[in-house]
Amino acid sequence: MVSKSYQFSRHVLGIRTNSETAGEWLSETFRDYELTDEEADPYFSLYMANEEKGIGKRFHVLYREATDLLKTLDAAAIARRLVAELDTLALKQRDDGVFVDAAVVGRGGVNALVPTQIVPYIRLNGRRVEREFALPDVPGVSVDPESGRLGPVPGQLDVADAAFHDLRHRLGQDGAALGPPRPVPEAVDFVCAFHYDPQSPLVMPLTRALAVYYLARNTMNIEKVGGRALEALAKAVNGARCYLLQEARAAQAYELLKTVLDGNEDALLAAMSE
Repeated sequence: MVSKSYQFSRHVLGIRTNSETAGEWLSETFRDYELTDEEADPYFSLYMANEEKGIGKRFHVLYREATDLLKTLDAAAIARRLVAELDTLALKQRDDGVFVDAAVVGRGGVNALVPTQIVPYIRLNGRRVEREFALPDVPGVSVDPESGRLGPVPGQLDVADAAFHDLRHRLGQDGAALGPPRPVPEAVDFVCAFHYDPQSPLVMPLTRALAVYYLARNTMNIEKVGGRALEALAKAVNGARCYLLQEARAAQAYELLKTVLDGNEDALLAAMSE
């Protein structure tokens, strides 16, 4: 096991991997951020399948603490996601936009804005989730303060895209060039918040004011932008239908989100009465 300590923005954290090769990649890619006189607890872990023997497909996995963020056959996708996760750490200090810890999940051309942390949760339902949903490749969305339009989170680290393919090459993998992340639409059809309350229905409609409240709780730089964030979020949810979904079980969260994206009114009405 290789473990390295880094400082990104004001955050000191550790990154570990089971792969000597990936450890060398970490050292070279993040050399400007590495700490040599301090040992930090691991916050991200890269499990690289190439270092383990086994039968069948072997997936690379990126973890944030105990959360499985991404499981993929492509090491370049793991590298890109790690850099994107690290990019978000610097956003708390920015005041030139509104940056929300949320993601867009799509199905059949219909899009919902959901908390970023719900994506690895619904992924616990297996590979069918990636077949049924268009899932984000990277975390976070930006909201334009003037228009409320959504967009991708801007990169913060001085890491070239070539570094993603470098990890793949070092591990002896072939493959087509890694495409760009899934585009973030400027507007969404639904805004979905999640909670667990056994006394509540499976699905509850949210007022736009409550939808703004839930998004504001997940806004990474809310302390920097203050009230401007609320105004931008209100514009972002304008025109979207908003729901609060139960998340007691991963299967339940997955099915309820699927019901919302499918626009199944009968199923939604039934869920609101359960």
